[in-house]
Amino acid sequence: ERPCATGACVEELPCSVPFRVFAEAGFAGGDARVWSVRQGEDVAEALADVLGSEVLPGDVEVTAPEDWRPREGRGVEGMTLTFKISVYTTFDFASSNCEDTEVLEGLLDVAEHLKDIMNHPSFVTKLIRTIKANEEKLSRI
Repeated sequence: ERPCATGACVEELPCSVPFRVFAEAGFAGGDARVWSVRQGEDVAEALADVLGSEVLPGDVEVTAPEDWRPREGRGVEGMTLTFKISVYTTFDFASSNCEDTEVLEGLLDVAEHLKDIMNHPSFVTKLIRTIKANEEKLSRI
């Protein structure tokens, strides 16, 4: 089990999480006014599933949604979510990790891989499918 890798822990233990990947996604028809903490947890779990084995749900922060407005500024088209993904090292929290180029290069490769996945045109579609599949699994329990 990993220790805390998000929120205040990132600031307190910077050598355990030397990289964070930020991404924003728009969801047409989404309603930011009815968003819940539980939905944020569900999205974090689905995002971790889509991103693969380098990311656990606890490595993901999903910020509160905001209204997504078209560029023309008329009306609300949906909502946007911002994801903050911690790229975590399993090494000790020693400050020497911040200077170990081999460790940092490996984590940078992971961060770049995550960015590639999230920049792919199919990313949001995969995320929505995974959220729906997870909801269906829960409804059967």
